[in-house]
Amino acid sequence: TKKFLKNPSFIKAKELKESISTLEFMAVPHGSDAVDVEKNLRDLLSLEYVSFIGLSKTSARLDLRKKLTKIAKDEGRRVHFLGVWSNPIEEVLEGKELDIIGLDTKYPAKLGVLGRSLLEYFPTPPGLDFTLSEKNYSKEWLKRQLEAFVWLAESNCSSEEELVREYENGRF
Repeated sequence: TKKFLKNPSFIKAKELKESISTLEFMAVPHGSDAVDVEKNLRDLLSLEYVSFIGLSKTSARLDLRKKLTKIAKDEGRRVHFLGVWSNPIEEVLEGKELDIIGLDTKYPAKLGVLGRSLLEYFPTPPGLDFTLSEKNYSKEWLKRQLEAFVWLAESNCSSEEELVREYENGRF
């Protein structure tokens, strides 16, 4: 990782940040295993112009999000989740508990397009094909999944049970 920190693109990013005070950069640690990802995060945190740390689905797959979020926040960085790995409800609740600044995912839209529900337990079985299917596509169903996901992320909802209750009561 250290050789990349000397890369001209990193130097240009630092100069750009110095010339535009409102510009903020997000860095995303990568690695082949947990040790590599954590080491890469620590290297990225040494770059003073990095304001945000983006944690990818790999960090969720490796069960590192909580640990990496703490490390980043201890260094004064804000954390953003980049996608969900397998259980969107649990991962959104985890992000809320960790006080992340955001999460982007197309997961609820994919589920809605497939006619599947956000409430299905672990709604992504291995090998699920996310190609669009006209026979399953319903704008109303898709809208319901998106609204449920947004409500989960933005409300004071703190449990899957609460989301299920609101979903079944027709809130979305």
